[in-house]
Amino acid sequence: MGIGLCACSGVVDTPEPEPVGGRGGVASSGGRGGDDASGGRGGGVNAGTGGRAGSASEAGSSGNSGSSGDDEPDAGTVVTPQPPRQYCNAVENVFRETCGNGSCHTNDNATIGDFGAGEEQAASYVGRGSVRNAACGLIIDPVEPQDSLILTKVTGTFPQDRGCGGRMPVGSYEITDEQIECISDWVEQFRE
Repeated sequence: MGIGLCACSGVVDTPEPEPVGGRGGVASSGGRGGDDASGGRGGGVNAGTGGRAGSASEAGSSGNSGSSGDDEPDAGTVVTPQPPRQYCNAVENVFRETCGNGSCHTNDNATIGDFGAGEEQAASYVGRGSVRNAACGLIIDPVEPQDSLILTKVTGTFPQDRGCGGRMPVGSYEITDEQIECISDWVEQFRE
């Protein structure tokens, strides 16, 4: 057990020091306070939440910053934020390869939809109805992304009785299950 000196009247026994994020330390270590990195009970400036915090002259008496004490997790524990979710890039991995290669949906300003021309063009179809017939659904449905026409046209689950055209892709272009999964993942980024 380490020994810490106190500014008031002598020696106070303190636990062994713990790494940052444990008990004690000056500002933001999140435990019992302490006037140095050794973690003494004597508190210090900005003692972390989750423990006792008194001034150095109060030698461990309870301060009014901090919560209930020893049974709580150390407040100084650093939580690493998760990186933003990465969605499959359907524009590059699917649309440009299977949706025209320059003759259909990959042409800028194509009347049948230019979602294969680039990310910005594709994102412009969020909430937009079918070019053929609004009853076919939204090209990218932000409320129900899995109902997006851009996906149902390749799975064959689009409303075929409403003049919505045929299953995609057409001609000699083929689409794999992996590419369909990519589109399914990609539309989820537009969910509201």
